[in-house]
Amino acid sequence: MKLCEICGETIPADRISNNVKYCGSKCARKAEANQSMKRIVKRAKNINKIAYMVYAAYDFKCAICGWQATEDVIIVDGKLQYARGNAIHHITPTRENGKEIAENLVLLCPNHHKQADMGIISREELRQFTREFELTPEKKAKAIAECADAIARLIF
Repeated sequence: MKLCEICGETIPADRISNNVKYCGSKCARKAEANQSMKRIVKRAKNINKIAYMVYAAYDFKCAICGWQATEDVIIVDGKLQYARGNAIHHITPTRENGKEIAENLVLLCPNHHKQADMGIISREELRQFTREFELTPEKKAKAIAECADAIARLIF
């Protein structure tokens, strides 16, 4: 008797083989969703580690035109929003194995981001705007101070 890895129910006799792990398609879909969720969470943690560094490298401004919506750190639903109106763009998309490295990330305003997504701005053109985003001790101290200030404003 073999048990389903998801729900623990007995796998029906007509489904038993060495490679069957689930009692039915519902549990198989749930297992697939769990795997996808793990991959998504891992990627989200990775991008969140470097997101602030990318924003700081571009001084929170669009790499192409220098636009930003505001000078202030924005708090939306209790979460700090560092982008200030701009978004990180993967020059080579992750679906094409693009990585979260300096040579593949650029900060863009909504207009240039849309143009990049549509291919109006080529990948080669975008690579001309990339910057290193190593976080120096001074920038790290500034980031910590900004976070502390924002948290203090939320509390008080």
